Amino acid sequence: MMTADEALIWGGERLRLYHFRSGGSKLIVSFDFRQTERSGFNPPDPSNTFATAGFDQLSLRVARNDWFINQETEIAERLMADIAGTYEAVQMIGYSMG
Repeated sequence: MMTADEALIWGGERLRLYHFRSGGSKLIVSFDFRQTERSGFNPPDPSNTFATAGFDQLSLRVARNDWFINQETEIAERLMADIAGTYEAVQMIGYSMG
């Protein structure tokens, strides 16, 4: 699996987008979760289970518990749509930030 440095495709002050490629034709999109006392970005955590099942992984990470709504949201949305459009199938998984 790629390292986080290799997988970082865009990094703003409040959002980061990682794309872990394993050669799959399917994409799983994951979203960061709320964390008490968050102090910046946590490292991305690609899933070996998804990679083994043939999924590439796109992970949106946050620096603050802001539900992904900030001045960088539209940039991240466009990048995610562009990447997702190159896959045969796309699934998403996330947890409530509330």
